Amino acid sequence: MKNRKHGSIYNRLLILFSLTVIPFILIGTWILLTLINQYRNQVLTIEYTKTQNAVEQFDNSIDDIFESCHYLLGQSDILKLSNAPDQFSMADQISSVHNLYEQLTNIASANSYAEYLRIYIRKMNRVFNSTGYPQGSFQDITSEDYLNLFESAQNEHVQYSMENQISIFITTGSPASGSSVLEILLSAKSIKEYFSSLTVGSDDYFLLKSNDGTFMIHNIPFAYDDHVFEPAESTLPYTGEISLNGDSYLLFAEDVPSIKCTFYRVISKDLLFAPLQFMTLYLCIFFLIIFIGVICFFVIARHMIHTPITRLVTGLSEIESGNYDVQISYHKKNEFSYLYHGFNMMAANLKSEIEQNYQNRLLLQQAELKQLQAQINPHFLYNSFFMLQRTIQAGLNDEAVEITSMLGKYFQYITRNSKDFVNLTDEYMHARIYSQIQGLRFEGRIRVSFDDLPESCEWVKVPKLILQPLIENTFQYAFNDMITGGIVRVQISCTDAEVQISIDDNGNALNEKALKELIQRTEQVKNGLQTEMHGMLNICRRLCIFTGNRNSFSIQRSDLGGLSICLSIPIIATKEDTHDPNADCR
Repeated sequence: MKNRKHGSIYNRLLILFSLTVIPFILIGTWILLTLINQYRNQVLTIEYTKTQNAVEQFDNSIDDIFESCHYLLGQSDILKLSNAPDQFSMADQISSVHNLYEQLTNIASANSYAEYLRIYIRKMNRVFNSTGYPQGSFQDITSEDYLNLFESAQNEHVQYSMENQISIFITTGSPASGSSVLEILLSAKSIKEYFSSLTVGSDDYFLLKSNDGTFMIHNIPFAYDDHVFEPAESTLPYTGEISLNGDSYLLFAEDVPSIKCTFYRVISKDLLFAPLQFMTLYLCIFFLIIFIGVICFFVIARHMIHTPITRLVTGLSEIESGNYDVQISYHKKNEFSYLYHGFNMMAANLKSEIEQNYQNRLLLQQAELKQLQAQINPHFLYNSFFMLQRTIQAGLNDEAVEITSMLGKYFQYITRNSKDFVNLTDEYMHARIYSQIQGLRFEGRIRVSFDDLPESCEWVKVPKLILQPLIENTFQYAFNDMITGGIVRVQISCTDAEVQISIDDNGNALNEKALKELIQRTEQVKNGLQTEMHGMLNICRRLCIFTGNRNSFSIQRSDLGGLSICLSIPIIATKEDTHDPNADCR
């Protein structure tokens, strides 16, 4: 059964199913994971591009303010006011200042990020403001304050105040000659509103931080350590992951060169990849459904295929072990019901055939035994009586009584009850009596030796008349050309498993051709091909049927030089007095 399990159709079906389905599952999984990864990269690309575009648009807006301011500073009225305001008449000076107010206001109004503009003119010691400046349209400034402002503006093009304000300064000329300083004050509120519009959810934040760390604008509602926003790489733009407030965020960093700041945008991974979480959930559900489906397939296949096949194999094993009464009940109407019906019919027919064959073999054995019993060698009978007559005539009464007693036991054993099987001790004694009678007849010419029968073998059952005919065959054919020195040796050995009996002679009548022919005929008997059953072949057939083993009878060249016949009888089978006449010697 072990080998059958390894090569069962059910196991092969499961392997075939696995080899068919698993590649599709793996390919499907690879496709889904590839799609998930592509979707993730696409989302990152979109958000990165969105952040980059927003920063670029903001930076361009600041550059537009710069260009407008540079254009303003290059106009002739501004240059005259900066270099020689005294050359203007009062009316022209008022007109130029008025025009300056309008242009400052227009620049501030044209850009939402500019809260107001101021221009410092050295020669006039005045500061002119765009509309919206809380302290009025102009203020006076001392030369000392202007020089400090000019020097500071040249060293720090962009300045940040503690009130989260950004001031951008543009200078022209030099303090020694006519010069002016244009200050642009950016609106932190407008900047925050612009970058806040970039966020896509409650967990999407931004931080605009000056490169020197003195200025920040952000919409992060909780406390944080601004060092976590420092990119792992110094080059910008940068994309990476950070931990903020115990959660994982994606970080996008972009440089804003116009105001010397860095823009940071952080988006919660859970927010950004929420669809991926559903895709992962769907993937897990998909695999769970596949797993449940595979398990259901295996269970149903086992119930529909493996279990019926196992019942059929078990039934065949029962028949193989000799149980022909086995029947399989099956109530479903399918192919297996047809197979089971055929199996039951086969088992019933096989049982009937075996019983009939058993009876035929019993009758055959009995007939062969009767035939063997009827084959009393007339020469042995005549010679025995002539030997008895000579003994009486010689006045050897005691020897005559012994011979008469041995002949009586000999013919009694042959002609008494018709049992097919006897104890080994009876069969062994009968062979010894026959050998003693023949020994008296061939005294001085042939010597017969018997091993003592072990007590453990005395009650072993053997077929009747399996030893004496073999010894008789030896006397009849082995010593035709020998006048003296003939030897017949009967040896017996007994183990826990079997009894082995060997009959050897030193006759010189058996040549190699005759030995080969004799071996061939016994093999034919073992294979059921020999029809004539006389003497040795009769015993070979009966012993083969009795033991169920074709090796129970063998012949070969004896170490004495003649023929050696070996009989092997299993003790377990004979102690139970059972045999299987249907056993095939092959």
